[in-house]
Amino acid sequence: MSEYWKSVPRKFCDFCKCWITDNKPSVDFHERGKRHQENVELRLKEVRKKSLQKSADDEQLKKDMDKMEKAALEAFKKDLKDNPELAAKYGVSLEPKPQPSNCTEKPYQDKAKETQKEKKEKVESKKKTKVKEWWEAVTPEGYHYYWSTATGESVWEAPEDYLSLAEQEAQKTQNVSQDLDVVEKEETKDATVKETVNHQFISCRFNFSKNTTSSSSGSKGYI
Repeated sequence: MSEYWKSVPRKFCDFCKCWITDNKPSVDFHERGKRHQENVELRLKEVRKKSLQKSADDEQLKKDMDKMEKAALEAFKKDLKDNPELAAKYGVSLEPKPQPSNCTEKPYQDKAKETQKEKKEKVESKKKTKVKEWWEAVTPEGYHYYWSTATGESVWEAPEDYLSLAEQEAQKTQNVSQDLDVVEKEETKDATVKETVNHQFISCRFNFSKNTTSSSSGSKGYI
């Protein structure tokens, strides 16, 4: 009977950067080892540190973009003020529209009440939303782990209640959608308030003119 040589399957450990025999007893023995667990913990700390750094960089980038937008807006306003022809070209007026003294400020009061109501509803909605402590994450090698937002602890075993990757993406999408809705509502409110004030102003002028005409007619009849 002829003899033949058969290769033993081997597995590479990404954490320890070494090869081990690819069978359950060998893999379990290696993963229970002190060196492997220390390397895993070190890798998790690196991933967590990079995630925090990325969040800080994103926040700083957002602040810088806000500053740039504000600076650009101020520069644009200055250009419009210095060059009236440019303001006329864009159809923009920096002078506030005159408002009649005998007209009420009800539109502004109503809009202010609506804004306060929306803010209150938003706060109550956030209170009702349950904040999960544990979040799912993935290492660069594709391993899934779970970390606590309260303590910073990381574990491999999935806790009873955690925020999955899909839920995190859905939450981001929802937050972006809510921000866009808020911006759109604010723009719509500004346009509505301006239109309402214009209508009120026209109505007040019409009533004033009508009352003046009636008074003049009454005076002539009396004489």
